[in-house]
Amino acid sequence: MKKLIVFLTCVAVVLLFILFGLPFISPKPGRSPSFHAKSEMAAFASIETLVKEEYGFYVRLADLGIRDIKTTPPYIFSERGAVTSTPPITDKAHMWGGPYTVLRTETVTSKKRGSLPVLDTDVIGWTVDLSPMPSVKVPYGTPLDPWKHPYMIAYNDNKKTMVIYSAGPDGKLQTGEGALTAGDAKANGTEIYPHSDDLVYCFK
Repeated sequence: MKKLIVFLTCVAVVLLFILFGLPFISPKPGRSPSFHAKSEMAAFASIETLVKEEYGFYVRLADLGIRDIKTTPPYIFSERGAVTSTPPITDKAHMWGGPYTVLRTETVTSKKRGSLPVLDTDVIGWTVDLSPMPSVKVPYGTPLDPWKHPYMIAYNDNKKTMVIYSAGPDGKLQTGEGALTAGDAKANGTEIYPHSDDLVYCFK
């Protein structure tokens, strides 16, 4: 019953995304950019959960708008969070229900829009991913947070869950790849930066 409720909730969120595009959570007076970012991160997590239920894999945020995966296969997160461009579309293509959302041009990275966050000292795991855009995990078309930096997504092997990150207002990423808590630079459960303004959202 719990799984059914989660599934139906994800479906409702996806329908809102398809109807209104991103961001459908419009900033309101009195609500901070951080509130807006957290809302978007939660919405993306719901959509990714539905993709996992239908397709069997999590995909990059930039791939949520793909309609036909036979011509444009999504990059998938496989075991331990590795990203590959060769998903098993032969037996999974009919299960893809995209596009799962409409990513508006002004809300995603491009050659002229958005910049990568800066890595703080001792932050692990993001070196390759944060090479100049576009890169494998941060291609053009990746959704931007309110401060014009791309949302990041990673896998936590211990909890077997995906996590979405924002570098926050200062644009400095102080949280290691796969960490569950903001400021956990080494992703080992220790908050090296206890006052980090990074935002972290773990999939339910």
